[in-house]
Amino acid sequence: MTKWESKPGPHSPLHNEQLSIDDRRRWLLMTTLLHYNLGNRSTGTSISGACLFHHDVHGGCAIGRHVDDEKLRRSLDEFGIDDTFTPMQRLPHYLTVLGSQFLLAIQLLHDYAGYWTKTGPSAKGIRAAKGIEKQFKLQPINQ
Repeated sequence: MTKWESKPGPHSPLHNEQLSIDDRRRWLLMTTLLHYNLGNRSTGTSISGACLFHHDVHGGCAIGRHVDDEKLRRSLDEFGIDDTFTPMQRLPHYLTVLGSQFLLAIQLLHDYAGYWTKTGPSAKGIRAAKGIEKQFKLQPINQ
């Protein structure tokens, strides 16, 4: 997995339809674990008080940082925390194909501060990631 481009964008594995859904899911989980820490989780001033789909410095939330269209990322921040359905409907196909339950699991991993330390995932965060692997029957990522 680590040989793949680890940054979001049109060259990421999320856009590669020749890869299996499971490989794309594993890549999204892996890059979430590699990218985030307590200091860059893009939390802050969204209307809902939750993390931001778009963040000028940190790229955005676990899902938002993979939305290539900046205008769309910014518009997704207009929805409140209780409205998770509308933003999911507006996500690009290369994300929705991963499944709403999987995307929600990744977002919840990102959202809980207890899963992160100053340098990356905490032991609790690693356990949560292993739970995602098990829930979605993904080949384990060696962390």
